[in-house]
Amino acid sequence: MGVFTGQLGAVNGMTNVRNWTIEEVSDPKSLASSATRRGMMRKAGIKSWTGSISLYGGKPPSMPGDISSFVGYRNSTTDVRNTTGIRSSGSIIIDSVQISWNWNTAEIISQVLNFSGDGALVHASGLGVIDATVGVAETPLGTNVMIDSAILPDVLTAQLTINVANQAFVSSSTSGWTGRKRGAPFDFQLAITQYNESGLAPVNIGSDCIVNLYTNASQFWILKWCQLQSITGVTVDIESAAIIQQTLNFNMQGISASTLGQIRLPGEVSDWWPATP
Repeated sequence: MGVFTGQLGAVNGMTNVRNWTIEEVSDPKSLASSATRRGMMRKAGIKSWTGSISLYGGKPPSMPGDISSFVGYRNSTTDVRNTTGIRSSGSIIIDSVQISWNWNTAEIISQVLNFSGDGALVHASGLGVIDATVGVAETPLGTNVMIDSAILPDVLTAQLTINVANQAFVSSSTSGWTGRKRGAPFDFQLAITQYNESGLAPVNIGSDCIVNLYTNASQFWILKWCQLQSITGVTVDIESAAIIQQTLNFNMQGISASTLGQIRLPGEVSDWWPATP
């Protein structure tokens, strides 16, 4: 034990990691009886853990429902890269992925993977985990959002969240830890903020469309179909003379007029959803 920074932290198999977090909790059982002398007594309950990984880039290394081995390297006991240090490890399942674009400030495209532990979490000393890649970080400058093959003008930000309701379970075989299995259904939400004084959108509320979110000049997400749920955030501020803007809120539409939709990641030639049986 000691005082260390997170500067040498890493996650196995992932590049451009900004930070990672974990939370370990339990559900203790309490009781009071004639034997506890008017005090509370507790017994250890079921344990569980969750966490997140923040990365740069617009294409996630894992998607909701994926189960993988997680090794989160905390620090080196000598403050030297790729040497022995504390590692937190276990099996995880991805619950949601959130990708963010910001044309207004030209922030680097980033993402957050939220996960839950599948079984036990182990903290132990071990060899360092390093990111051996040469990271390529891109801003959204020079990219666009397209709706039904037409460029959406004056976009400020976009945020795509893809999630799935994974299932938790505990049994006599899980040794007091919470296990998890891939759930269903898959879903996504998309929020796009743009400068727009008209209050109009490229499609009507309740209508379906195809949205392409570019991560660079040639690669993009395909979201087919998106249904426009609402238009929010419209404020006419006379006092500050702020530029009028609005947020278009879309939800996943799996089937539109009997045509099955699709989710395809940037640069891929096959769909992530629907998956091939």
